[in-house]
Amino acid sequence: MNETNELPVPLPDDDGSALVGSKREESREWVINTYRKHQQVQTSSWLDNVLGDGSRDKSYVIPVLLDTNPIRHRQSIQEQVFPAPRIIHEDLLMTDHMKIMLEAGCGMGKTTFLKYYQEQLLQQIPHPVYPLPVYFNLGNLLEGEGITRFMESVHREMLDVVLIECQEDSELVLDEELLLNTIKALEREGRILFMLDALDQLPAEDRFQVYLEAFVEDKTFRSNRLILATRKFSFGPLATDSIIQRGKDAAFHVAFEKIDESKRNIFLGEAQKNKEVAS
Repeated sequence: MNETNELPVPLPDDDGSALVGSKREESREWVINTYRKHQQVQTSSWLDNVLGDGSRDKSYVIPVLLDTNPIRHRQSIQEQVFPAPRIIHEDLLMTDHMKIMLEAGCGMGKTTFLKYYQEQLLQQIPHPVYPLPVYFNLGNLLEGEGITRFMESVHREMLDVVLIECQEDSELVLDEELLLNTIKALEREGRILFMLDALDQLPAEDRFQVYLEAFVEDKTFRSNRLILATRKFSFGPLATDSIIQRGKDAAFHVAFEKIDESKRNIFLGEAQKNKEVAS
């Protein structure tokens, strides 16, 4: 598994999509841009509903991210007794690991952070390798399926987002099968940043299967990037210590710094005002 930010697989030349007679649903560039356009609207709408309309900097406390990974170099006694996690200033896509695990307690804002980060990525120039930030709530997987239907569900959600274009352009007719094939091709080529939520909400066996596939075996995500947000969880008797350790070693671990209470109250007050104005 490539653990760097280098291009995971050679990207196909998309110039052919501009040829006369070609269909837009076969164009990777068109699918990427169309998905980004409509997903940004959906994500911003979700955030407006949660935080209130208006500027995000007045209604949302952007969490400070901490690097909680074990320090490999020699430490002093004081550093061992009083560890001080490093504040992450760089963008998460600039880390060396393909997989990031964000652990935070209940009600700490994991979902809001993922949505906020997704909105930021959709508003910026597309990342040259991972232009498709895709949020998915693992709690939507059916019990007992584990990871088996995950990618099918993701493809379907992406397809539905792109098809919104047909609602805005009544004369546009898209071949859904061709469009789905293009979405699958983008996933196979490693163009997606998966933003997964609610691993802890799955039953223990399904939770273990998702963890095993995402951080140990890795046959599903391949060269795509992955951010998984979850509360602390356990697998019960299903996992061995070696599997858990292999999963930990494969992930870049991140946590939220505790928010100052006075600052938190100020922002919560602003968010409530925004909601009242919006209503």
